[in-house]
Amino acid sequence: MCHVPLFALNSLPFHFSRHFTSTSSATPLRRFRIQCARPPAHRRERWEPPPPEQGALTPKDIVAVYAQLSAESMLTAMFDVLVADTRDDGIDALYQFSSLDVWAVRHSFFGYQTSNSVKFRVQDLGRFEEFKKTVSSQPYDVLLRHTRRTILAALSIGPDAYVARVRFDAPRREPVTLVFNLSRSSLASELDEVVRKKTTSSWMVDSILVEVEPSDPSLPSNQN
Repeated sequence: MCHVPLFALNSLPFHFSRHFTSTSSATPLRRFRIQCARPPAHRRERWEPPPPEQGALTPKDIVAVYAQLSAESMLTAMFDVLVADTRDDGIDALYQFSSLDVWAVRHSFFGYQTSNSVKFRVQDLGRFEEFKKTVSSQPYDVLLRHTRRTILAALSIGPDAYVARVRFDAPRREPVTLVFNLSRSSLASELDEVVRKKTTSSWMVDSILVEVEPSDPSLPSNQN
Protein backbone atom coordinates (compact mmCIF):
# COMPACT_ATOMS: atom_id res chain seq x y z
CA MET A 1 0.00 0.00 0.00
CA CYS A 2 1.07 3.55 -0.60
CA HIS A 3 -0.34 6.76 0.80
CA VAL A 4 -1.52 9.83 -1.13
CA PRO A 5 -2.38 13.12 0.59
CA LEU A 6 -5.80 14.65 0.19
CA PHE A 7 -4.70 17.58 -1.96
CA ALA A 8 -3.38 15.17 -4.62
CA LEU A 9 -6.74 13.54 -5.31
CA ASN A 10 -7.92 15.98 -7.94
CA SER A 11 -4.80 15.50 -10.03
CA LEU A 12 -5.16 11.71 -10.29
CA PRO A 13 -6.80 9.99 -13.31
CA PHE A 14 -10.38 8.85 -12.97
CA HIS A 15 -9.58 5.14 -13.13
CA PHE A 16 -7.71 5.39 -9.80
CA SER A 17 -10.80 6.54 -7.91
CA ARG A 18 -12.08 3.04 -7.31
CA HIS A 19 -8.92 2.20 -5.34
CA PHE A 20 -9.48 4.90 -2.70
CA THR A 21 -10.72 3.89 0.72
CA SER A 22 -11.17 6.21 3.63
CA THR A 23 -9.08 5.58 6.72
CA SER A 24 -10.35 5.71 10.25
CA SER A 25 -11.68 9.05 11.45
CA ALA A 26 -9.13 8.86 14.24
CA THR A 27 -6.30 9.37 11.76
CA PRO A 28 -5.01 12.91 12.39
CA LEU A 29 -3.98 13.75 8.81
CA ARG A 30 -7.11 12.30 7.19
CA ARG A 31 -5.06 10.46 4.56
CA PHE A 32 -6.45 8.34 1.78
CA ARG A 33 -4.92 5.10 0.75
CA ILE A 34 -4.58 3.93 -2.79
CA GLN A 35 -3.77 0.44 -3.83
CA CYS A 36 -0.71 0.64 -6.09
CA ALA A 37 -2.08 -1.67 -8.73
CA ARG A 38 -2.18 -0.80 -12.42
CA PRO A 39 -5.63 -0.79 -14.05
CA PRO A 40 -6.44 -3.46 -16.62
CA ALA A 41 -4.73 -3.08 -20.00
CA HIS A 42 -7.98 -2.20 -21.78
CA ARG A 43 -8.58 0.62 -19.27
CA ARG A 44 -5.16 2.22 -19.68
CA GLU A 45 -4.93 5.46 -21.56
CA ARG A 46 -2.03 5.70 -23.94
CA TRP A 47 -0.06 8.92 -23.43
CA GLU A 48 0.89 10.76 -26.60
CA PRO A 49 3.44 13.59 -26.54
CA PRO A 50 2.08 16.97 -27.69
CA PRO A 51 2.94 17.86 -31.28
CA PRO A 52 5.90 20.25 -31.66
CA GLU A 53 4.99 23.86 -32.10
CA GLN A 54 5.42 25.13 -35.60
CA GLY A 55 7.44 28.33 -35.35
CA ALA A 56 6.29 31.04 -37.74
CA LEU A 57 8.82 32.86 -39.89
CA THR A 58 9.65 36.39 -38.82
CA PRO A 59 9.03 39.26 -41.28
CA LYS A 60 12.77 39.50 -41.90
CA ASP A 61 12.90 35.80 -42.73
CA ILE A 62 9.99 36.12 -45.15
CA VAL A 63 11.56 39.06 -46.98
CA ALA A 64 14.95 37.32 -47.00
CA VAL A 65 13.48 34.34 -48.84
CA TYR A 66 11.78 36.41 -51.54
CA ALA A 67 14.72 38.82 -51.84
CA GLN A 68 16.71 35.95 -53.34
CA LEU A 69 14.06 35.20 -55.96
CA SER A 70 13.21 38.42 -57.78
CA ALA A 71 12.75 42.14 -57.22
CA GLU A 72 9.00 41.91 -57.80
CA SER A 73 8.47 39.16 -55.23
CA MET A 74 10.74 40.94 -52.76
CA LEU A 75 8.68 44.14 -53.00
CA THR A 76 5.42 42.22 -52.64
CA ALA A 77 6.68 40.46 -49.51
CA MET A 78 7.96 43.77 -48.14
CA PHE A 79 4.60 45.49 -48.63
CA ASP A 80 2.80 42.58 -46.95
CA VAL A 81 4.95 42.65 -43.80
CA LEU A 82 4.78 46.44 -43.61
CA VAL A 83 0.99 46.65 -43.76
CA ALA A 84 0.77 43.85 -41.16
CA ASP A 85 3.32 45.56 -38.90
CA THR A 86 2.30 45.38 -35.24
CA ARG A 87 5.58 45.53 -33.34
CA ASP A 88 7.83 47.36 -35.81
CA ASP A 89 8.80 44.01 -37.35
CA GLY A 90 7.88 45.23 -40.82
CA ILE A 91 9.87 48.44 -40.45
CA ASP A 92 12.79 46.42 -39.14
CA ALA A 93 12.63 44.17 -42.22
CA LEU A 94 12.71 47.23 -44.49
CA TYR A 95 15.64 48.63 -42.51
CA GLN A 96 17.58 45.37 -42.82
CA PHE A 97 17.07 45.23 -46.58
CA SER A 98 17.87 48.88 -47.28
CA SER A 99 21.19 49.86 -48.82
CA LEU A 100 22.25 52.10 -45.94
CA ASP A 101 25.71 52.71 -44.64
CA VAL A 102 25.05 52.71 -40.90
CA TRP A 103 28.38 54.51 -40.28
CA ALA A 104 27.55 57.43 -42.57
CA VAL A 105 26.20 60.68 -41.15
CA ARG A 106 24.22 61.70 -44.23
CA HIS A 107 21.91 59.37 -46.14
CA SER A 108 19.99 59.95 -49.35
CA PHE A 109 17.41 57.18 -49.07
CA PHE A 110 14.08 58.98 -48.78
CA GLY A 111 13.24 61.76 -51.20
CA TYR A 112 10.95 63.20 -53.84
CA GLN A 113 10.77 62.66 -57.57
CA THR A 114 9.25 65.08 -60.04
CA SER A 115 8.92 64.85 -63.80
CA ASN A 116 12.37 66.33 -64.31
CA SER A 117 14.39 65.97 -61.11
CA VAL A 118 15.02 63.98 -57.95
CA LYS A 119 15.45 65.64 -54.57
CA PHE A 120 16.54 63.75 -51.49
CA ARG A 121 15.95 64.31 -47.82
CA VAL A 122 19.46 64.21 -46.44
CA GLN A 123 19.15 62.49 -43.05
CA ASP A 124 21.08 60.49 -40.51
CA LEU A 125 19.39 57.11 -40.86
CA GLY A 126 22.13 55.00 -39.31
CA ARG A 127 20.03 54.56 -36.16
CA PHE A 128 16.90 52.44 -36.45
CA GLU A 129 14.83 54.92 -34.42
CA GLU A 130 15.46 57.66 -36.97
CA PHE A 131 14.56 55.32 -39.81
CA LYS A 132 11.38 54.25 -38.02
CA LYS A 133 10.43 57.87 -37.36
CA THR A 134 10.60 58.69 -41.06
CA VAL A 135 8.63 55.61 -42.16
CA SER A 136 5.96 56.33 -39.54
CA SER A 137 5.45 59.93 -40.71
CA GLN A 138 3.71 61.26 -43.78
CA PRO A 139 3.82 60.50 -46.63
CA TYR A 140 5.76 57.27 -46.07
CA ASP A 141 3.36 56.01 -43.41
CA VAL A 142 1.07 54.95 -46.25
CA LEU A 143 3.26 51.83 -46.37
CA LEU A 144 1.86 50.85 -42.97
CA ARG A 145 -1.76 51.86 -43.54
CA HIS A 146 -2.59 51.15 -47.18
CA THR A 147 -5.53 48.97 -48.10
CA ARG A 148 -4.74 48.75 -51.80
CA ARG A 149 -1.64 49.03 -53.94
CA THR A 150 -1.23 49.20 -57.70
CA ILE A 151 1.99 48.83 -59.66
CA LEU A 152 1.80 51.62 -62.23
CA ALA A 153 5.08 50.82 -63.96
CA ALA A 154 8.10 48.56 -63.48
CA LEU A 155 11.39 48.39 -65.33
CA SER A 156 14.41 46.10 -65.07
CA ILE A 157 17.62 47.97 -65.82
CA GLY A 158 19.93 45.10 -66.58
CA PRO A 159 20.12 42.00 -64.39
CA ASP A 160 20.96 43.87 -61.18
CA ALA A 161 18.72 46.96 -61.11
CA TYR A 162 14.97 47.44 -60.86
CA VAL A 163 12.61 50.43 -60.60
CA ALA A 164 8.90 50.32 -59.75
CA ARG A 165 6.21 52.99 -59.40
CA VAL A 166 3.53 51.91 -56.95
CA ARG A 167 0.37 53.77 -55.96
CA PHE A 168 -0.92 53.22 -52.44
CA ASP A 169 -4.50 53.89 -51.36
CA ALA A 170 -5.29 54.40 -47.69
CA PRO A 171 -8.52 55.38 -45.93
CA ARG A 172 -9.28 59.10 -45.56
CA ARG A 173 -6.28 60.35 -47.52
CA GLU A 174 -5.16 61.02 -51.04
CA PRO A 175 -3.37 58.24 -52.95
CA VAL A 176 0.41 58.31 -52.70
CA THR A 177 2.75 57.16 -55.47
CA LEU A 178 6.17 55.90 -54.40
CA VAL A 179 9.12 55.06 -56.61
CA PHE A 180 11.28 52.17 -55.41
CA ASN A 181 14.83 51.75 -56.67
CA LEU A 182 16.32 48.31 -56.06
CA SER A 183 19.64 46.69 -56.81
CA ARG A 184 20.97 43.20 -56.38
CA SER A 185 24.07 42.66 -54.29
CA SER A 186 26.06 39.57 -53.41
CA LEU A 187 25.99 38.39 -49.82
CA ALA A 188 29.27 36.52 -49.46
CA SER A 189 30.33 34.75 -46.29
CA GLU A 190 33.60 33.30 -45.07
CA LEU A 191 32.19 29.80 -45.48
CA ASP A 192 31.36 30.52 -49.13
CA GLU A 193 34.95 31.50 -49.75
CA VAL A 194 36.30 28.42 -48.00
CA VAL A 195 34.20 25.88 -49.86
CA ARG A 196 34.17 28.02 -53.03
CA LYS A 197 30.45 27.99 -53.42
CA LYS A 198 28.48 30.54 -55.37
CA THR A 199 27.69 33.58 -53.26
CA THR A 200 24.07 34.40 -52.51
CA SER A 201 22.60 37.43 -54.24
CA SER A 202 19.79 39.40 -52.65
CA TRP A 203 17.71 42.36 -53.75
CA MET A 204 18.07 45.50 -51.64
CA VAL A 205 16.13 48.77 -51.59
CA ASP A 206 18.34 51.70 -52.63
CA SER A 207 15.81 54.50 -52.23
CA ILE A 208 12.12 55.29 -51.77
CA LEU A 209 10.96 58.45 -53.53
CA VAL A 210 7.61 60.19 -53.33
CA GLU A 211 6.26 61.20 -56.71
CA VAL A 212 5.03 64.80 -56.57
CA GLU A 213 4.47 67.78 -58.83
CA PRO A 214 7.39 70.20 -59.36
CA SER A 215 5.44 72.96 -57.61
CA ASP A 216 4.70 70.89 -54.51
CA PRO A 217 5.69 72.87 -51.40
CA SER A 218 6.83 69.71 -49.60
CA LEU A 219 9.89 69.43 -51.84
CA PRO A 220 13.12 69.83 -49.82
CA SER A 221 15.55 72.56 -50.69
CA ASN A 222 18.59 70.26 -50.77
CA GLN A 223 19.27 68.25 -53.88
CA ASN A 224 21.86 65.57 -54.66
